[in-house]
Amino acid sequence: MAESTPQSDKARVSNPQLAVAVSDAQQLLAFAARNGIKLDADLIRIVVKAGAAPAMLEEDEAVFWEKFSRLAAAVAPVSAESIRTMSAPGAEPGLAWWECWKFWKWWGRGRPDAQKTVHTYTAVAFCALFILIIVQTYWAVGSLLVSDIQQKKTQIKEIEIKLLASREISTKSSSGLFEEDRDFWMRQQSASVDKQLKTDKENLEIYQETNYQWLERWNNVAGFAWWTEDVGGAEADPEAFMKENVSSLQTATVLLDILQRYLLPLVYGFLGTCVFILRDLSSKIRFHAFTRASTINFHIRLCLGTLGGLAVVWFVTPEKAAEPFLSLSPLALAFLAGYSVELLFAAMDTMINAFTGRKDTTAKEGKGS
Repeated sequence: MAESTPQSDKARVSNPQLAVAVSDAQQLLAFAARNGIKLDADLIRIVVKAGAAPAMLEEDEAVFWEKFSRLAAAVAPVSAESIRTMSAPGAEPGLAWWECWKFWKWWGRGRPDAQKTVHTYTAVAFCALFILIIVQTYWAVGSLLVSDIQQKKTQIKEIEIKLLASREISTKSSSGLFEEDRDFWMRQQSASVDKQLKTDKENLEIYQETNYQWLERWNNVAGFAWWTEDVGGAEADPEAFMKENVSSLQTATVLLDILQRYLLPLVYGFLGTCVFILRDLSSKIRFHAFTRASTINFHIRLCLGTLGGLAVVWFVTPEKAAEPFLSLSPLALAFLAGYSVELLFAAMDTMINAFTGRKDTTAKEGKGS
């Protein structure tokens, strides 16, 4: 007995992880008991004995590690780290009262890491949604103005063509009418048509001028029309007024293209990633599987999903997509890419396999085996 104590002390000191493992095993055992997880009686006895013993022989330590492995597998995906992260408060940021302007650090003081992560990503998701609503509304207004301007242009051209046609008096005779009556009747008809067409054209030109004014304000919101000069309307200088309108239309077209190709897919991908993170975070908290490493994974996922929302617009188009994605717009695909980055990876793998023939090679190897 006298020789066993130094040996057990030596074994205890030689493995500094043992004390941590014993503490973890006790936390897992308590979690299993609270949640009704059935465990082997011998496993429970070994864990309780390890916690009560001040030292442990090498044989007992080997038995403990084997039982600890079974305990960890029985309660997986829960771990001792996830239990501590879910319950224990995170590290204090060490802020003084005059540093409360650092809102995020001050707001999370004394809260568990899981709760802080939930609050942080909930706030990020709402910010992303707010930004999306603003950008989408701005894009929709500009797109509506540009579309209406193009439509009014077409209608004005059609009216001008009708005006030219109505001014050409037909020389064909009309049955039952004298020559003088025919000319008078056709002149009256032509004058009536011309008057109506001119009225319609004036109304369309008024609408068109209003559209250009709103389009100029729309460009000013983004700061793309600060260099344009006010020419004072079509009456002051018609040529300069026309050039200004064309410049505003071209600027709006370029800006709409930038928003639709780059900014909106980024925002949609970012929002889709936030939705995925919140859903995954909810699942991890429900099953007590959240750890500090999960936060790192969420940060990486946020970057990948945001970039994936932009990249999927380049690689996947609704016209050439698979059957489930035929009716989806590029922005919907960007949201899906942010929610599930695997979709983008699958599309890229399909493209690479189409050029390298890796899929065919794999299939042949599978048949040969």
